[in-house]
Amino acid sequence: MADIKYFIKDVKESTIYLRFRHGRKIDLKKSTHFKIKTAHWNPDKQEVRKINDAKDKDLINNQLDELKPYLISSFHNDYAKGVEINSAWLGTQINSFFNRRTDSDLNLLIEYFQHFIDKLPYRKNNSRKGKLGVSSSTIQKYENIQRKLEAFEESKNQRFYISDIDLKFESDFIRYLKGIQNLSENTIGRSITFLKTVCTDARDNGIKTSVQLNKVKGFTRETTFITLTPPEIKKIEEHDFSEIPHLDNARDWLIVGLNTGQRVSDFINFTRETIKNNGFLEFKQKKTDAKTIVPLHESVKKVLTKNGGEFPRKISEQKFNTYIKRVSKEVGIDMPTKGKKMNPKTKRKEEGIYPKHELVSSHICRRSFATNHYGRLPTPVLMNITNHSTEKMFLTYIGKTPEDSAKQLQDYWQKLIENETNLTPLKEN
Repeated sequence: MADIKYFIKDVKESTIYLRFRHGRKIDLKKSTHFKIKTAHWNPDKQEVRKINDAKDKDLINNQLDELKPYLISSFHNDYAKGVEINSAWLGTQINSFFNRRTDSDLNLLIEYFQHFIDKLPYRKNNSRKGKLGVSSSTIQKYENIQRKLEAFEESKNQRFYISDIDLKFESDFIRYLKGIQNLSENTIGRSITFLKTVCTDARDNGIKTSVQLNKVKGFTRETTFITLTPPEIKKIEEHDFSEIPHLDNARDWLIVGLNTGQRVSDFINFTRETIKNNGFLEFKQKKTDAKTIVPLHESVKKVLTKNGGEFPRKISEQKFNTYIKRVSKEVGIDMPTKGKKMNPKTKRKEEGIYPKHELVSSHICRRSFATNHYGRLPTPVLMNITNHSTEKMFLTYIGKTPEDSAKQLQDYWQKLIENETNLTPLKEN
């Protein structure tokens, strides 16, 4: 007996997927192309929750209900005729039910993009080490780029094939992402990288590609890194916020973040139970699921003592981001600094020169920790704390270039020469 179930992937916004099974030999998964917020899905009833803010809930649920008997009927008819029941068959039946265009072959860019996403091995546990599959955030990135490609096709009033992805397509798509979507250069560069990955996969599976595909390349641009210096951190630690309790509490969390080198999603959830073995924080990073052990810094110990042995009062990440800007402003961190700031009208980050406190966000904690300790502690030690998997990733994260490494070696050699010069010769007896 054929069995059909619906499911979604654990991302903020997910496609509703269909799983079609018959016996042990037929087990197929395909997208229905319906996209919903994950919070709106009822996994037990396999339907969109009947709540006010769930858009088109009744339409989606009705069509999902009607799709099941349609597929089962089509299956029995075709199976009896000896038709091969595979992923292509299932895709054709779903498109037929929804009266979607029938030219859905994998030579088409959007169709292959969806095929690529559907076959990505999902890894619910986000740890990279020793785990197969990709994280929910990676799947979400591919889905976001697919939506941008669909919008690009609509703007051009044409459908593109995998074989159309050449240097002209790259140039036109970049112009669209920058001029219409108003995306940053690094976001555009990553989009091109993901697009090429999908097209390369298509080529590896026998799909015709452009002879220029190898010349299509993603890119990155130099990023402005905002960190707090040790003197600025000292000003934050010593400032009296006793008359502004919510800023005092946020300042304490900022001190914890600056001295543990962790993401806000991790350190904002520290409790007394996180402290193990007489002075070490032990926890699993939320993003990577990696076990992390960090010694308690003296500044963190002072925060704990101030709060009766507990971490500060818990606040949301959003409030933390808002409050630490005000904390930084209160202590006078206002040096004109180059950086990117969100424009509320365009809802995009725009580069400019701003007072430094306006550029402070939760990410400054981890980056300041890594930057301020670089060169003072062995890089592998810092990588274990920040959980970067390669030194290249770590150095890119803190904005270090090959020229910086060469300068560091030059300084080290100079110190060796100075030490040898200052050695006092031993007197002969």
